Amino acid sequence: MLLFVGLSVEAQEDPTRFLFVKTWVGTFTRSFQNSGDGTTSDGCAVLWNYQHSADVTAHLVGDTASPPLRDWYSTTYDSKQVVLRERATTTCGDFTFEVTAKETDPLLSSGGPALFVNTQDGIYSVSFPGFIDAEMTIKSGGEGKSPGQAEWWTNFVTLPLPAVGYQLNGTAKLRARDCRTCVADYDFGIAGIFPAYLDSDIFVTWSIVPAEIEELEVVVDPVGYPKPIPYGEWLPEGNLKNWNEAGNMLQINARLQTKDGGTPQLKATKFRFTLPEVSHEPGVCMNRPIKSFADSKADLRFDPLLNGPPFVAQPLEWIDAATVETSPDASGLIEAEAMVASYDFGSYGKLKVTAEVAGRQIVGYVKGDPAKTPGEIRLPKRADNSHIADKWKEDNDVTSLADDDDSENDPVGDGHKGDGLTLYEEYRGFSENHKHVFGNPKKKDFFISDGIGNLSSTAGIALFTAQSGLEVHPKMRPEEFDFSLSGNEPTKTIINFNHSGEAPHVVDQHGIFIVQRDVSDGTSFADAETSGPFDTGQVQGYEGAVVVAHELAHTCAVWHHGDIDEQVSWQRIVIVENGIARGVVREAGLAEDLDLRYEGDTPALVVWNGDKVYGVDKIWIGVLGGQHSGDQDCFMRYFCAFAFRSHADSHVRYLIGDLPGIHLCTSPDGTGINKAQNPSVPWRPRYGDAAPKRGNCKSQLCVNDFYMTSRDHQR
Repeated sequence: MLLFVGLSVEAQEDPTRFLFVKTWVGTFTRSFQNSGDGTTSDGCAVLWNYQHSADVTAHLVGDTASPPLRDWYSTTYDSKQVVLRERATTTCGDFTFEVTAKETDPLLSSGGPALFVNTQDGIYSVSFPGFIDAEMTIKSGGEGKSPGQAEWWTNFVTLPLPAVGYQLNGTAKLRARDCRTCVADYDFGIAGIFPAYLDSDIFVTWSIVPAEIEELEVVVDPVGYPKPIPYGEWLPEGNLKNWNEAGNMLQINARLQTKDGGTPQLKATKFRFTLPEVSHEPGVCMNRPIKSFADSKADLRFDPLLNGPPFVAQPLEWIDAATVETSPDASGLIEAEAMVASYDFGSYGKLKVTAEVAGRQIVGYVKGDPAKTPGEIRLPKRADNSHIADKWKEDNDVTSLADDDDSENDPVGDGHKGDGLTLYEEYRGFSENHKHVFGNPKKKDFFISDGIGNLSSTAGIALFTAQSGLEVHPKMRPEEFDFSLSGNEPTKTIINFNHSGEAPHVVDQHGIFIVQRDVSDGTSFADAETSGPFDTGQVQGYEGAVVVAHELAHTCAVWHHGDIDEQVSWQRIVIVENGIARGVVREAGLAEDLDLRYEGDTPALVVWNGDKVYGVDKIWIGVLGGQHSGDQDCFMRYFCAFAFRSHADSHVRYLIGDLPGIHLCTSPDGTGINKAQNPSVPWRPRYGDAAPKRGNCKSQLCVNDFYMTSRDHQR
């Protein structure tokens, strides 16, 4: 019969916690007293007296765990005191046999307390095996002494594991007559009394607490692949050429270890890698591929081919694109690795790595985390409220900006900040001539597809880039825009069309096509949804670069210097007066003869083709505050006027030549030929200052389609 005293609690903890205890320290006691007399079956008289006691404090060290079982055995002792006193006398007629025993060393000579745990059944057992050295004195017609040993106590006491905590306390009474190791008739203690005579109990107690619990952790070290880039520096990539293939990868290395970095006694039976949250952005970047081919599959995935050799040492069980785990046949694991593939330049998600040890789930933390916080690991390394890699923000000095920021203000332009692209969109980036480029978070981006590709167009783009201060992307391909055609000319040229509702997006931002007209009529124009003022201007062959820059500026809401220059017709007619004929030049609609001069008031010669000047129907006449006014070196100023009117004599027309500007002006004031000089000089200024709200062209620049309809653009 066993009688137990214990503590009952309602709270419940995982019983597998006991398997993680490396060593215990316990105090064990044993006491037994019994005396009496009796008669054997053959009529012999028996007398006995037993006094046993023990008080042992032992350190128990665990062996290799075999979940759900684990054993611990005594290895060292803080103290162990043992008392053994036994006397047994047997008298059969005239024959007397007496045995006495006394410990020769108050210490256990071998063995000691042991602990056994079964977490599956929720029980533990305590035993107190060991041998006590004693000296026996035997009297039987004489006296003799000899050494002996008594096996102390090997019965098991089994109790339920406590619901909470680790401390194992207990008290038990074991009937001596049930001695598990007693055999034959005389096998209790040394004196050897038949157990059936013993009607006292062996009283035992124990108090066991953990001395060292094996605290385990899983360290997760994501490293770029194929380039071994550290987790904190890794940026996701897509594949611009084959968007169904991975751009780059992360090798996820997981290691089970003790919290001091050592090799654990308990090993894992399974490692599990999951992606509980990932992005689903369409395409691989903001403009690749075109919408009809841009799927919204998970941007971070476990590819089954990448999660076997040679990419990982041990093949993993592929559950789905978000889950892989080690083989169910594996055991004794302390390391595992998996491959996460990125299919987008803006991929983001969360990774969770779990090791299963003795039925417990140990969640990993990312290597280098000073807090060692287990849980989901953000991919790439980024702030909790951001989809953008910390590395990119740090490299571009924009760590304080939110993902939806569009506040860059270089160049300042008309005061409307941004370029229509959020910070996340600039980070995710663009395909330019099938190469990935980031947007510039510090400058306003501007995208151009040059459909002409000759010296004039490339030089014009370069001129516009230099003078506008914009971050120009001049090598865009037509298919890198989401465009539609009308009359073989583009009417929609969106650059950030691959976006979802999960990532920040402010406006559909347009890029620019430069196209060659099939039939030249001597004009160029800017005609796109993003353009500001519509304009036409004469194009000269060698002056084409300036014209391209001029029209590009129009698409950024930059106006002409004025709008009131005139196109007129000159006619050469013959007048007969008093029988005398003379040739005169008149301007259509005016009755007065024209006096054609050069600046300096010298007569001008005009080449006529029939009755048309140079064979054209109309010529440009520049006026004050018209398209030719303002800063003479600005390429937004017209340079196609054939003549201008004298400010002193309405009959006089000054025939002039002009040169294109190569700058964007910063003031409306007239310069050079347009600057007021000596009032007595009738040919200065030619056209004067720019019209009100015109000129100062750099301050008109606006590329952000969010402000496309702003009244500020109405000049």
